Amino acid sequence: MRTIRLLPIALLTFSACVTGERPQQAAARMTAEAAAARIAILAANKQWMAAIAAGRADSLVLVYASTARMMGAGTPTSVGREAIGREFGEMFKIGAWKIQLHTDSVFANGPLVLETGTWTSTFKAGPHAPPIPATDKGKYMVRWTSENGRWLIADDIYNSDVMPTPAPPPARAKAKRRR
Repeated sequence: MRTIRLLPIALLTFSACVTGERPQQAAARMTAEAAAARIAILAANKQWMAAIAAGRADSLVLVYASTARMMGAGTPTSVGREAIGREFGEMFKIGAWKIQLHTDSVFANGPLVLETGTWTSTFKAGPHAPPIPATDKGKYMVRWTSENGRWLIADDIYNSDVMPTPAPPPARAKAKRRR
């Protein structure tokens, strides 16, 4: 957690050194960039939540960059829209979802935009659903990238505060050596 708090300070210092801006100028520019990015991110998040509620993986992936990575707890990383679409498609096969996102912060420095927030979900199980809590909540961090003037998700990492990640496999018992 300490690294995340220091990240804006480090990036502000680096930005000021590279661009020749005074720290106050860099801070003002980055505040304006974050405010503009926040508006676009909130609109994209609204589109994302609507696609989740509708069970539309094809619409959902349009919020992701073509080379995006989705990294959920206890699952392998999905890379690219096609893989992310498959993962959401599998999710929609087991039931209906509603996920609410709440953006806590947006940090921007030129093409680098980071969003942190929390989420809550409700799940209505279908006939073949594994045991999944009906409600869940957690946190996320998203790195956004601008493609053709549109902010898209480049890296999406999230985890649950409620549902535990899968337990590691049990350690194999060490065989006793014969002398």
